[in-house]
Amino acid sequence: MKIIRLILMISCFIGYGQNSESDKEKLKNMQLNSEYGVLISKSDDKKFIENFKAVFGRSLSKSTSKTMLEARLPFEFKYFYFDFEKANGLYIEIEPNEDENGVLQYPKRPDFGWILRTRVRDDFDHVDKEKVINQTKENLESLSYKIEFIRHQE
Repeated sequence: MKIIRLILMISCFIGYGQNSESDKEKLKNMQLNSEYGVLISKSDDKKFIENFKAVFGRSLSKSTSKTMLEARLPFEFKYFYFDFEKANGLYIEIEPNEDENGVLQYPKRPDFGWILRTRVRDDFDHVDKEKVINQTKENLESLSYKIEFIRHQE
């Protein structure tokens, strides 16, 4: 397991599959609440989660909570991943683009295996939100998978 993590961390530094300059341009629109498409297959979630942990230095929790899954209706998922970093108010959530019934959240983009959402709590007055946004953007650009900005959330 340690070898796999080391390989994932090294791959981030040598640029394997990293976001290109044009992809980075697409990420520059990050604001407090943004949504991204991750260009991986739905079955590659474990690889992505390991890469996320190597880059962000944080683990994502896997939720199978009925209540939390019902909050995503009309999409029906078996699980999704999330993390809330209390120190800076950053919440990250990753869920499949395609639900269990084959319904896509973004039908025009079936190449998005997963959808990644970022939210920075605006009620955390003690946090430099611009710094959190910039650090999150840098981390997203360092992932070994291509990520494309979709939209800002309300």
